[in-house]
Amino acid sequence: GKPLILLHGGFGSADAWSNQVPGFSEQYYVVTPDSRAHGRTTDSDAPLSYHLMAEDVLRLMDYLGIESAYIVGWSDGGIMGIDLAIHHPERVKALV
Repeated sequence: GKPLILLHGGFGSADAWSNQVPGFSEQYYVVTPDSRAHGRTTDSDAPLSYHLMAEDVLRLMDYLGIESAYIVGWSDGGIMGIDLAIHHPERVKALV
């Protein structure tokens, strides 16, 4: 299906979407990444920012060959989605 990226909130992980993934997976190709320094990811020396985490999502999209996607963000994930829509509007089909 069409790509749908679910972005979790601060201090959370992709596990926050575990109840939604089965339903969404019926119609979408669902991607649920852990944000930088969250969940099962590692930290880096770079100062953590919403823009940096949004750029991580963009790099993941590139890696997965996703030209554009529906973005659903909760809390900090929503801010990352807004950053993506501002800086890369052609990569965001819709933002919730």
